[in-house]
Amino acid sequence: MLDIFAVFATLGGLATTTGFVALQLSAGLKYQYGLELGPSSTYIIIGVLTAIFTLSVYTGLQKGVKLMGMSTCGYLWRYGFSCWCSAHHFW
Repeated sequence: MLDIFAVFATLGGLATTTGFVALQLSAGLKYQYGLELGPSSTYIIIGVLTAIFTLSVYTGLQKGVKLMGMSTCGYLWRYGFSCWCSAHHFW
């Protein structure tokens, strides 16, 4: 009984977090780029995030999660470097 409750609590937490991330991403795109996204875009963002997470879990820890972590680190390094360069006017 306790295990079933833990599974539902975990799923509820994941669903809540994914929903908040989708709303935050939608608001960020509107603020940063002026994109007016409708309510259906939130569902699309949730679908894309769910597909990425599902693919990562399906491929396993050795491949999927490692690949996701490495790509995130690479993106952050490129984004951080471009922000640093633009702040120091090296362009």
